[in-house]
Amino acid sequence: MNLCEVSKDPKVYNVILILTKIFYSLNYQDLPEFFEDNMQIWISNFQKLLELEIKELETESEDETGILHQIQSQICENISLYAQKYEEEFSSYMQPLVTIIWKLLIKAGSQPKYDTLVINALQFLSTTVIKPQYRDLFDDPSVFSAICEKVAIPNMQFKASDEELFEDNPEEYIRRDIEGSDVDTRRRAACDLVKALSKEFEQVTMSSFGLYVKSMLEQYAANEQNWRSKDAALFLVTTLASKGSTQRHGTTKISELVNLEEFTTMHVLPELAKPNINGMPVMKADAIKYIVTFRSILPPQVIISTLPALTKLLEAESVVVRIYAAAAIDKILLLKRPDSKTPVVDAATLSPFAEQLIKSLFGILTKPGSEENSHTMKAIMRTFFTLKQ
Repeated sequence: MNLCEVSKDPKVYNVILILTKIFYSLNYQDLPEFFEDNMQIWISNFQKLLELEIKELETESEDETGILHQIQSQICENISLYAQKYEEEFSSYMQPLVTIIWKLLIKAGSQPKYDTLVINALQFLSTTVIKPQYRDLFDDPSVFSAICEKVAIPNMQFKASDEELFEDNPEEYIRRDIEGSDVDTRRRAACDLVKALSKEFEQVTMSSFGLYVKSMLEQYAANEQNWRSKDAALFLVTTLASKGSTQRHGTTKISELVNLEEFTTMHVLPELAKPNINGMPVMKADAIKYIVTFRSILPPQVIISTLPALTKLLEAESVVVRIYAAAAIDKILLLKRPDSKTPVVDAATLSPFAEQLIKSLFGILTKPGSEENSHTMKAIMRTFFTLKQ
């Protein structure tokens, strides 16, 4: 059997796609004897298909995935399954596959049609990193540098399609970004890879990725039109710093190698404090999300200091920004001091700007795009509850 001795006829590749899906289904529960005995044949053909490039099978559309890329995506799922469940039988094939997947990721464009392929390829690498027997494949500073520059950061970038979603479909953007529905996104897959690397090689991961964070922040400082660089930097820092989290408290454990308070003061709070509440909306949304993520870790005085800015941002033109601000207020008003278990924000703290806060929160419900949203309603409820205490 040789799956690659075929024509350029899409119909043939449709059959191959079905075969790769059947392979996954038949191997999901257990490793059948037939597949174990013929593993070399299957994997060698998978390798050839992953390396195959046929322009006639690509689509001109930026959104529609070509049949060959669908096959390659499914193969990534197949080998991830083997790497997870059948390590002993599969281990000898890992090194060449990692190299092939690596090259595939570098070649993949940023267009949405490559998303599924990139996500599955990144998930394969994440699966591989956490296995002790494959540690040597990644235990090299040059590998980390390449992962950061050519794989992780490009797939963490805020793409044109993300910006379009931010502006034209804020409800879906919010659902993906802060409500945990971003499982099937490049960003999430890249985040999972970085977390896996950080878990296994924390020191070198922090060192390698830290250089790129510094560079991206400098690009933004030199020219704010490079806001995508800072967006990626904030996302990367959040990924690297967070070691444990809960839905109720956000991040609860951070890496000792990240000075979170200093980073917040230098790079996050200034974004919230900018007087133009409608300028750089993505940056403002990023800054709010960062505060929400680390609300249980940052000192109470830092959290309290964000309330006036968050109150102003409730008036922002951007639907995402004003709903993020409402969500942040809701989460902050829930916070308790770890020593005394008393609220971080009490009635006395909230009272000076309570009138404007309540007015702005109700105002959100009258503006197009945010008339009905649970984040604002929770913030209103939490505000009244806090003021009654």
